[in-house]
Amino acid sequence: LYISDCFVRNCLAGVYVKRDSEFLRICNNTFARNYFGILTRGGNNYICNCGLDSNVVDIQVDNEEGSNGGHGSISNCSINHADGNNGYGLIIKSTGRMLVANCNFYYSKVLLKSTMGNVLTGCGFGNSAKIIVDVGSTSCNIINGCMFKTASGAIEASGRTKVVNCFSRSG
Repeated sequence: LYISDCFVRNCLAGVYVKRDSEFLRICNNTFARNYFGILTRGGNNYICNCGLDSNVVDIQVDNEEGSNGGHGSISNCSINHADGNNGYGLIIKSTGRMLVANCNFYYSKVLLKSTMGNVLTGCGFGNSAKIIVDVGSTSCNIINGCMFKTASGAIEASGRTKVVNCFSRSG
């Protein structure tokens, strides 16, 4: 399935990828003012070049149904203003192995919960945006080459999270 060039707003989910769905491409779309911008419970799915704005949760990847969640990618997306500037732009929970690259997060937190094998690279984090990693001590996630508005409170991590080559705007 290829979803492209759509504008979806005021829905429960802009796109709901059901359990075990594979090989979807969700590209060049705008999802605004939904509960979930994108809720994906499948695997090997790719989200690229999308604008996710003012959803309660902009993107959630989980394994609450099925057994093939995660192991996809999210790239080149603008993820902003989740839940009135206090919510989650990205939640990955109970699954993992997601590659998240070149995305901008503003007024939206990232939550990695009960997950491992995720790589966040080349992302920008602006106002009220931070990463929260809540996993066990044997779980590894990598945060690489990201830029944060400030260093203070930018990353709250547990487990074997590796933070490499990340900086605040002031260096």
